[in-house]
Amino acid sequence: MQSRCRKYKKLISKTLSVFALCAVLTVSAFADTETAEYSIHADSKSNITAYNDFVLQPAVSKSVSEYEMIKELRQYPTDTLKENGFSQKEITAIKGPLKAKSKYGNITYTINYDKMYQKNGETFLRTKMTWDWSKAPICLLTDIPAMTTSETFTKDSATAKVQYYAYGNKNKKTSTSSPKVKTANAGQGVYIKLSMGKNFDVSEHSYKEIPLSGSITTSWSVSKKLKQVGIASNYGHTILSCTPSVSFGRSAAIGFTPEKRCKYGDEAYMKATLK
Repeated sequence: MQSRCRKYKKLISKTLSVFALCAVLTVSAFADTETAEYSIHADSKSNITAYNDFVLQPAVSKSVSEYEMIKELRQYPTDTLKENGFSQKEITAIKGPLKAKSKYGNITYTINYDKMYQKNGETFLRTKMTWDWSKAPICLLTDIPAMTTSETFTKDSATAKVQYYAYGNKNKKTSTSSPKVKTANAGQGVYIKLSMGKNFDVSEHSYKEIPLSGSITTSWSVSKKLKQVGIASNYGHTILSCTPSVSFGRSAAIGFTPEKRCKYGDEAYMKATLK
């Protein structure tokens, strides 16, 4: 299997509203961000994916519906919403009728890794998070994809790639970007803040470019020998106007605040093991 993976790596190296609601509340499938630089190839025999020199294990993924996020918000009593700073206008919009569930998209996010090894008393690890919307979300504000570990690994380097689509049409890719990856908790968590639209088209009541998929690849290290570590990703989706933030806890926990304005699901979690 190792020989097969090496052959694959060598081969690859040679040749990758409710808009009205949002106006009031006011925004893996990494194959959708595929470029020549990010070409994915599957090895059906080994069930391992080669990603340039990044040899991935089968990914763990989670998926959350934007419909469920908004529906959850509607379950809070009016007094609770008021106590959390919602205006009467926002509360009226929250409590108003929802569109059919089919009108809302799902966000799917994954976690994966390729390398974990030891050298000179340190442990090194490389992880990858991807995310993908099934369709353009109703709420186009600021979202946060994030990734962390269960140990005190800190970031050595990280890159992000974001794919934009014309008016949120999944069949019409436009530009890509490489936003700066930020860190929190002294480098123990990485994330990007993602503005969910560029170039608003007044006549179409929509952004001309909407980011629906992307990835963050991170190299980590820790000054001790470890044989395994938990790794996790999560995706915070802003439903109401705010400046969302992210926090990282022990056991690879990821949370977003304010919780009633930036919704999220469970962490996509897996264990990385020493090769």
